[in-house]
Amino acid sequence: MSNLQATQHGLIEYLQNNGYHSSTIDWTKKCIKLALEIGPQEDVTSYKEIFERSVVKLGYNPSESRCKAIKTAFGKLEAFDLNGEFPDGRPKGFNRLPDLTETLIPYYKTLVLNHKKVGHLGKRGVKQEKTVNTEYGAAILFLRHFQSRGVIHLKDVKPQDIYSFFYDGSTQIRGLDYRSLIKAFLSHIEGEDAVDAKRILGLLPKIPKQKRLYDGLTKEEGERFLQCLEDMDNELTLRDRAVGLILYFYGMRGTDISKLTFENINWKSRRIFIIQSKTAGPLGLTMEPIVGNAIFNYMKKVRMAYKTDTNVIFLKYRGLEPPASLHDVVCRIFKVAGIRQETGVKGVRTLRHHLVTKLLTEGEKCEVIAKLVGHKDLKTLDRYADQNYEELKKCALDISMFPINPEVFKV
Repeated sequence: MSNLQATQHGLIEYLQNNGYHSSTIDWTKKCIKLALEIGPQEDVTSYKEIFERSVVKLGYNPSESRCKAIKTAFGKLEAFDLNGEFPDGRPKGFNRLPDLTETLIPYYKTLVLNHKKVGHLGKRGVKQEKTVNTEYGAAILFLRHFQSRGVIHLKDVKPQDIYSFFYDGSTQIRGLDYRSLIKAFLSHIEGEDAVDAKRILGLLPKIPKQKRLYDGLTKEEGERFLQCLEDMDNELTLRDRAVGLILYFYGMRGTDISKLTFENINWKSRRIFIIQSKTAGPLGLTMEPIVGNAIFNYMKKVRMAYKTDTNVIFLKYRGLEPPASLHDVVCRIFKVAGIRQETGVKGVRTLRHHLVTKLLTEGEKCEVIAKLVGHKDLKTLDRYADQNYEELKKCALDISMFPINPEVFKV
């Protein structure tokens, strides 16, 4: 603990300079004090043991939120003390999530690690790292499934081993997306295992593509959402308003909002330029005055107060990294606006779906809508058209001429 004694002030200063909440800083100070008190004991060998003894000393119940808070703090403290790692919003130390790759036998481990190296080489061009990592994760689960059934080589895989990965008896537990990920993994296997991989590829179950209807906002909900963002007297933060307005007017994907940088905004031309995370295609948007003002207010009054080298615009409240998810922001806006508090889907995609449906209802051309939201294929908009209830009502047939008993229509 002598290292912690000398470096603790650097950790506290880092938290203070990077906008971490006062409660996080207080928990960290508390854990430092406990670590320096309990750590030197001869029978203590790890930070996990320090945490466990601290819980007993403080009389905390393991199910309490404060017990979880102190566990998180001790994990960060371990990473800082032993490895020099500063907090970044991810689990640290003994809280770090296990690497499932290590649970694979050497043969399977070699296959998945090889996909990390060559998986980016797709037929349609170079894949993004995020896509390869998703395929990598699916491959690990696929091979772990074989391993759990006692199958230790691809040549020994039988149809039932594959089928049981997708179906639990007669119930489908993994769908077409998973099948696509596994297909990508198997397609990149080379050398002696290529023949077996191709055989397994041919045995993957045929999973029909389901047409999914998107759940957007009703006209009234959309109006209330916007009114909530325009009301400067409610409890929404400046970041909430800026993010909400970007979603409302542009339907931008959450990952793209999280990655917005100062360089993406041209204030002189009032344009936003990004490279989309999902499609890697460029997207240019004309900045609405209300959106530009909201972003500017957040940057001037909040963002510029953070002393950080990163050029990402929307930071977490408690750290440097961009928000892992904007779902909480949207749910907060929904709550303040009084929208869907009992039932109903709410999230970033809901606003994206609302924009497309709204524009279709207003008669905007599909080409214009697709360009605005960054869709490459116009057929993608068919799903939104199927949910455009106001327009679908115009297609309804008059059945008054048919002799049907009125009681049939009574609820």
